[in-house]
Amino acid sequence: MSWAVVGEAPAQGTGVRAPAAKLYRFPGADSNDDALPSVVYYVSGDHRPNSKQPAGPGNMPSPGRDLGVMRFDTGTKKWTRDRYGSPAGTNEADLIFGMKLYAPADGEVVTCWRNAPENPKPGGVLPERDGCGDDDKDGNVCDDFKTCSCTIPRSGNHLNIKTADGSVMLIAHLKSGSIPAELCPKTGIYVKDANAGPVHDGAYYDDIYVPAGSRPKIYRGQYIGRSGNTGASSGPHTHVHLKPCDSCDAIPFQFENARRQEVSMDPQANADPAKWVPLKGALLPEQDPGQKREIIKPDLPPPQK
Repeated sequence: MSWAVVGEAPAQGTGVRAPAAKLYRFPGADSNDDALPSVVYYVSGDHRPNSKQPAGPGNMPSPGRDLGVMRFDTGTKKWTRDRYGSPAGTNEADLIFGMKLYAPADGEVVTCWRNAPENPKPGGVLPERDGCGDDDKDGNVCDDFKTCSCTIPRSGNHLNIKTADGSVMLIAHLKSGSIPAELCPKTGIYVKDANAGPVHDGAYYDDIYVPAGSRPKIYRGQYIGRSGNTGASSGPHTHVHLKPCDSCDAIPFQFENARRQEVSMDPQANADPAKWVPLKGALLPEQDPGQKREIIKPDLPPPQK
């Protein structure tokens, strides 16, 4: 499964690939708001060119990660992304849809968008993204912009958070309207053109850019919104990636405030309460589960300040 995303203009990459020096708070929460049983996160995509083939020469993952959520169904004895009682094939049926998200670090918001509409369903593309050319799942890309356009940012509703050391972290594809207004001054639904316009700091298109001096402050652990299915997304998920500077290449994101373990996928088996170990400093795995899959259980979020 490959749910593509990038949140900015094509970066003038520096080729930087040094390991991240800091540990960041895992952005997910331990559970949802509707009495769901405890759920776990996993890597649902790693942006390799061909998600159906193993990683290797010519098919290497990027440092960015797409996060999904699943639960172990004690009836079927299988892992599932499905929510109890929701119609199949809808955004709401996916466990991650609507999950609360929290800021990985202190910083300020350098780009954002918060009111882009939700993609209609997993695999569905809005006309306002179909004109961008990179999300063509139905063959109806409209070069003349008569029936479709490119007016939703690739990252959909998102936050790019810059920390004191100049690193920038992207949290993307958030649910429409879920980012607090005090964290994102952008009030529009659509941008003028998601693939064009003035570029700031070598990386960010004008419509989503927040100029220095006007950037909302954000603190580690602060509620920032809910997982959704907006922008260049083929299903509900949360995309995260980290860059050491605005126009640098992405580097691995290293998290803490969560626990991890491998579970068997063939045959499928539930998590063992005795086998959780701290995530602290471990890199998020690649997408391929094979016979095992690494799952992540976030610690409970801190209270709001």
